[in-house]
Amino acid sequence: ELDVEAFIGRLWMSDLHPMLNNTLSVGLRRNRVEHFSLKGVIREKPYALTATRNPAKASPAGLDVRLTGEEGGRTLQALGLYDNMRRGILTFEGFIPDDKSPITGVLKVRETFKIKNAPLLASILSVASFTGPLDLLTGEGVRFNHLSARLSYHGNVLRVEDGIMRGLAMGLQMEGQYNTETNMVAL
Repeated sequence: ELDVEAFIGRLWMSDLHPMLNNTLSVGLRRNRVEHFSLKGVIREKPYALTATRNPAKASPAGLDVRLTGEEGGRTLQALGLYDNMRRGILTFEGFIPDDKSPITGVLKVRETFKIKNAPLLASILSVASFTGPLDLLTGEGVRFNHLSARLSYHGNVLRVEDGIMRGLAMGLQMEGQYNTETNMVAL
């Protein structure tokens, strides 16, 4: 058994934004993580990443995970997960199984957020001849006020199901997969 409690003043997980005033709590039992918590601030906005073993889930066993960030874009950047979103209130609730089953969860972003410099989205808009939103995407970014999607990650493949992004300029429905190793996208 091992329990660790720590304060980490400045934590860098990417080159973009430090995570400040972090509190870390980890509990290990029988060589497994029983609980994990990392909380702090990114650009003066709180974030939290927590994981707790859920004994109610018998098959497969694993960890319930929750990631929140009051500045969702900066939270994703600081964790090294995604660089092209600005603002938004982020919530991810998921499950990491102990076996080799996919990691699954639901991603939600509310409040106004922007997506900019996103090549995949730009190519979709150019094929559909949406020049106004395309210009915004390469400039100041396209504003949205809602995102929700079911995600699963297994091997090198991120699957998106029931994805919806809504904003004043446009709304999108998304379903498909992205191979993180080959950078191939299938929508």
